[in-house]
Amino acid sequence: MVKKWKAVLAVTAIASTVLAGCSSGSSDPDGSSDTLTVWTFKKEWVPGLEAAAKAYAEKTGTDFKLDIQYFNEENGIYASKVAAAARSKTLPDLLTAYGSSWDYVGGGLYQKLNGKMDDVLGNIPTALVDDFVKLNQATATTCADNPDCTYADVKVGDYYTVPQISGATGYFFANKAKLKEAGVDPDTAPADWAELISEMEKTKAALGKTGGFAMPLKIPETGWLWLLRPALFTQLGAEKLDALFADKSGAMWEDPAVVKTLENYDELSPYWIDSALQNDIIMTDDAFAAGQATWYFGGTFSLAGLVQKGVDPADLLVFPMPTAAGAEASQLKLRPWASGQIGISSSTKKTEAATEFLKFYMSKPAAEAFQEAVHDTPAVALPADDAAASNPLVAATDVSFGDGPDAYNEVKAYGPQCDAAKTLNNQAAVALTQLIGGKTTPDALAAKLHDLYKKAWASCAS
Repeated sequence: MVKKWKAVLAVTAIASTVLAGCSSGSSDPDGSSDTLTVWTFKKEWVPGLEAAAKAYAEKTGTDFKLDIQYFNEENGIYASKVAAAARSKTLPDLLTAYGSSWDYVGGGLYQKLNGKMDDVLGNIPTALVDDFVKLNQATATTCADNPDCTYADVKVGDYYTVPQISGATGYFFANKAKLKEAGVDPDTAPADWAELISEMEKTKAALGKTGGFAMPLKIPETGWLWLLRPALFTQLGAEKLDALFADKSGAMWEDPAVVKTLENYDELSPYWIDSALQNDIIMTDDAFAAGQATWYFGGTFSLAGLVQKGVDPADLLVFPMPTAAGAEASQLKLRPWASGQIGISSSTKKTEAATEFLKFYMSKPAAEAFQEAVHDTPAVALPADDAAASNPLVAATDVSFGDGPDAYNEVKAYGPQCDAAKTLNNQAAVALTQLIGGKTTPDALAAKLHDLYKKAWASCAS
């Protein structure tokens, strides 16, 4: 859950006692500029930071070290640490933002990077720079319309952080050994949706329950946001998808092309593993890693979790969601988002050293070291042949990451956005899960979505 900076500062009085146990750049173990302290809330990224630090030490011929401190984001632990250090001006040298980096900027936690990092921004895809690094006009306008916004003085084009990873949801992962056992080519992705379903049928027939399909549906929105919406995008095209979610009558949900997409989704119904509706992301990772499923659907972030469970990336076939016959798009293109914004804190006494390391961190050598250690897609663009041998995700994203109108933007807001419609995605997602187990049909679901969107738009108009 994204935590607004005002909420971070509003921690309980107990949080102020955290300071006694905090380390920061100002409490550097050896007092050397060759050591920088960094805080992160993402345990999976620690090996990547370590690998980048090692590569930087080798490049500079120094004894450079990162003092990496991980604090869990659950239960407000990371937020409490940051809030306490902000009050006492003892933040680490480098700070990772949990949630919106602009709320951290508004709280005065970061130094402005304008002019300091300009020469390495070219290593980051333009879409990430425009949407996540520099303050863009859309974000500035949203801030201007919100009297509680804390970063109203930041100008369009200013930037304070850079992202550690880029990503998207929309990828299938398949166990190569199980594919081979079922007589399915383990090295070639299905050419289209029909071939994917055909191969699922083969693995289920040959392997029984372990030949099925895993996806974390404990939070129903995963099926709705991760899979159905991009499927609708490929089937309908960008303009018609926008029209679907803008249709205040809701009637377009019963359009034959929309029903066709629901029918395609329903083709997965025989292959879900039994625990799909009860499994969160970690439980789904566990199930797939334990061999309880042949197929898994998630995002670029999924591979790191699977590797932590003991899965060898070389044993996986990874590919973007294939499109169905008659779809407007022949290939799913995904506009990547950025995550794990990192910047130089306002408390550090080592601005120059932090800047030089951060420049290296956004270089291709550091990105390669990070990717190899973490098995996630770094924000720095890497050619597929650089690391495909160790991470099949690099090749998959090379063909699927895109920009412009033919690329699906999963962070875009669709449908009515007023307070009365806040539960709409959940209601639609719950309705979608009814396809599992045959509790509804695509036609009946289309009628249900028609009704849900009609009522939501009416509620927002009242």
